[in-house]
Amino acid sequence: MPALVMEMLSGSTSEKDVGSKPDTYAYLGVGEYWLFDPTGHQLATSLVGYRLRAGRYRKIAANAAGRLPSRVLRLELHVRDGELRFRDPVTDEDLRTLGESESERALAESERAAAERGRTAERNRADAAENRASAAENRASVAEDERDAAERGRMAEKGRADAAERELVRLRSRIGGS
Repeated sequence: MPALVMEMLSGSTSEKDVGSKPDTYAYLGVGEYWLFDPTGHQLATSLVGYRLRAGRYRKIAANAAGRLPSRVLRLELHVRDGELRFRDPVTDEDLRTLGESESERALAESERAAAERGRTAERNRADAAENRASAAENRASVAEDERDAAERGRMAEKGRADAAERELVRLRSRIGGS
């Protein structure tokens, strides 16, 4: 058996919702009975709540904030911009509607996707920097190898020049000694 019933009024059902249904729900022991009139054409106010006491429904009075407290839900009910809203009295914040939750979820997903794109771009930049550093290292290594080869070439050339100089000295000494 439900502890709470909420009826959304329409022109075709409002007479039963206001007339015979409350007696049936009271007989069944439903603790709270709520009527929401989204168009404002059936009731004097858009939202009315009743609490069962001693077998009869008594109208729930609005609190100082103008909201109707539900003991069953432990929430406060009110109408904002034509929508039925539920408010947590502890946090004093409205619970999100399905549409708000979906919008927030879509926004969060969009933010996660943007963050992932940012992380991917950052990884790509880091990879590119690493590739540039590796290429620079390779160029430096090649330049060092070329310097070493040039130095070996100079040393070999110096060795040949020294050998030629010695040979020249030897030949002069032979010519001069003969």
